[in-house]
Amino acid sequence: MDKLAPAALAVLCLACSVSAQLDGDNYRLPNNSYPVRYDLELTTYVHEDGSARQFRFDGKVKIELVVKDEGNSSITVHYRKTTITHVKLWSTLTNGTDRVLLDDNSSFVLDPNREFVTVSTPGVILNGTYFLEFEYYGELREDNAGFYRSSYVDDEGKTRWLATTQFSSTDARHAFPCYDEPGIRAPIGLTVIHGSNYSVLSNNLPKEAGQGYVHTLRVVTDQCVYF
Repeated sequence: MDKLAPAALAVLCLACSVSAQLDGDNYRLPNNSYPVRYDLELTTYVHEDGSARQFRFDGKVKIELVVKDEGNSSITVHYRKTTITHVKLWSTLTNGTDRVLLDDNSSFVLDPNREFVTVSTPGVILNGTYFLEFEYYGELREDNAGFYRSSYVDDEGKTRWLATTQFSSTDARHAFPCYDEPGIRAPIGLTVIHGSNYSVLSNNLPKEAGQGYVHTLRVVTDQCVYF
């Protein structure tokens, strides 16, 4: 019988040291919005030995954010080497209904050099609270940074693969679009979907567990926490 192989997902620090500044402030995010909370879902396939998607991951993140400067028609966050497939931006009205500003697969522009993704709206975004959701996928890296693959050899001589994180100092953006800069922190709710013969390890205990496939971890504080 196969032993449980932990899919270690060490959580989570959004750029707690100095961000890369290759050309002054041009590599810093616009200061017109900030995050309040992230809800992140990651799906791993490292349990699928030999499959074409073994080292792929799928992600979905919902960012609750505050726009503090009127007159803008875009929101910019960081990303790195992921393929974004869908974006949605909406606000919740006082009567509880959602006001959707956009919901498509094209209302964003990528700037790989500065690692920016800019979401553009048809009109001006007013001050207030919004929800920005990205769906995307990527590859587990091989350089021990961001969301990456690692392995060990079990007692039977078989290589077992893990999905692991190391987000210091500007590598969180590889796992999910985010405000990956010093001083910009927010709580993170995390759901990991994985094979039934794997486990999820974190510095927080599971809040609830699905039927062998889903583990939902407690909200991570906005302190600097990473392995």
